[in-house]
Amino acid sequence: MHSGNRFVPARKGVEALLTKAKACLVRAEYSQAEILAEQALNDWRAAAAPREEEGDLIATLGKALVAQRKYPRAYDLYMEALNYLNGASYDEIYASFLYLNERMGTFKEPESAAQPQSGQTAGGGDAGKMDSEQAPGYPAGYYDDFEKK
Repeated sequence: MHSGNRFVPARKGVEALLTKAKACLVRAEYSQAEILAEQALNDWRAAAAPREEEGDLIATLGKALVAQRKYPRAYDLYMEALNYLNGASYDEIYASFLYLNERMGTFKEPESAAQPQSGQTAGGGDAGKMDSEQAPGYPAGYYDDFEKK
């Protein structure tokens, strides 16, 4: 969040809420993190602050939603944000969006295509391959940025 002095009062309150939300994520208090991150985002928007600076707010709220398996809500949040973010913020939200799509099964093969034909193994010999439901919950480093602050 880098816009001018006009948003200093809003920025201070939003950053305090965001810091608390990130701490809740680290402690696996996802519903509390959601409440705090959503309040921070609402306060930022109520101040008519630049939407292009919402990347960290969206990322934090999105992680809280995904951790609670509130996938449709996180999907909508990410889709909206991709319309106005750019640069590193866009890249972070886009990566989260792709990860969410995988968790929701968007990239899975249809069941009929995944079934092996007689005499064949599924996936051309990848019998040990795990699907997204068998894979660990989050990729390595998913929450690392919160632990450093």
